[in-house]
Amino acid sequence: MRMGRLAAGLLAALAAQVPAGPALAGDLIESIRAREVYDARRPLRPVPCEAGAEGTAKVWLRTDAAEIYPRALALIDGAREEVLLDMYLLGGRIGQRVAAALSRARKRGCRVHVTTCAAEQAIGTTTELLTAQWTTMRQLDLEPEVYPLSRLPRAERNPLTVIDHAKVLVCDRRRGMMGGANLFEVADTDHDLMLEFDGSIGEALAREVARPFGWPLPPLQLAPLQPPAGGQAADLALVRNDEELACGKDHLIHLLRGARKSIEAGVFEFSDLEVTEALIAAHRRGVNVKVLLDRHRFDGKWSGGPIATIPRWGVPNLVVAERLHEAGVPVRWYEARRDQEEFHAKYAIIDGETGFFGSLNWTPSAFHTFRELNVHWQGPSVALLAASFLGDWTRHAQAVKPLDSWQRWGARAIEWLDRQGICYW
Repeated sequence: MRMGRLAAGLLAALAAQVPAGPALAGDLIESIRAREVYDARRPLRPVPCEAGAEGTAKVWLRTDAAEIYPRALALIDGAREEVLLDMYLLGGRIGQRVAAALSRARKRGCRVHVTTCAAEQAIGTTTELLTAQWTTMRQLDLEPEVYPLSRLPRAERNPLTVIDHAKVLVCDRRRGMMGGANLFEVADTDHDLMLEFDGSIGEALAREVARPFGWPLPPLQLAPLQPPAGGQAADLALVRNDEELACGKDHLIHLLRGARKSIEAGVFEFSDLEVTEALIAAHRRGVNVKVLLDRHRFDGKWSGGPIATIPRWGVPNLVVAERLHEAGVPVRWYEARRDQEEFHAKYAIIDGETGFFGSLNWTPSAFHTFRELNVHWQGPSVALLAASFLGDWTRHAQAVKPLDSWQRWGARAIEWLDRQGICYW
């Protein structure tokens, strides 16, 4: 009840203060509290959490904004019939270029559908860039839709910590990219990864992006273009984490428990203790486990005012860093190479043969509350991900040391916040 009154007060303040006008404010509020469409209290369907729709593809691993942003624009400009974009954060200079590319696609006759997350437009320092993006897209007759957040689990309990965190671009149901990178100005300093694909997995991804909105996907009229040169073959399957199937955690733990030789994990935010125990158990049975975490030294770039001055070194990763270090599991902090750089990837590599890759951070909130999309990645091309991990582990990382008293206190606070379900990581 208390949280409900707080949320109502914040929503009322939002309606009064959002600078983009009453129409946008209404959109944002409706996306958060419109419970007449779905009952957010209903339990998830008891469907086995196995890899979902499958497909094959040629794949490329794109690294950081310098590679990811140009490829995203090129993919949109190469679309002939359809572009589907589901992007958690879209805005700033790259957002404006994406909007221009989407407008060009529409003028060529493509069907264009765009969805973004409403919650970040209502809170945080990203509001100005995001509302400007919406204004630009509407001026270009590109009407973005917001994911119906009220459909997600726990939306009624704490609607302001429920987000659509997916990052997916699909063109002509065949080509695109997915992973952890936002097409967003503040994110352009991050060390991030996206999987570019060309193949039948595009059909499954397109249907997943369109599913929550009921967007029509009529048959494509043109024969698919020949795949570009290069790339490596991969077998991919979707691992959904949404209003119907919360499969990410179960699937990840299943993979960790089945590891025989090695586990290499690189994670932006990691505080889930069950996954931590699965890693420790693998280490104890002789599996070579390595975990790379972000320090969160620059997390203040996402928050302004007095909040930006609060030291948050290692939050929320302190609790996992402490437990893994005490259990003898090799764990390292990623060392930033430039100002405002964060290690923003989220993946695991099992026995050098299987990848678990996408937008999903390893936290209770992400596992149980957010909309996320990952892929189960199989085949020799997983070596692309392993090479990225090895480079970061050997050249840009520092071993975790025993936590001091202040950090240990922070770790206990993280555990408490996760148990209460009131955190936002």
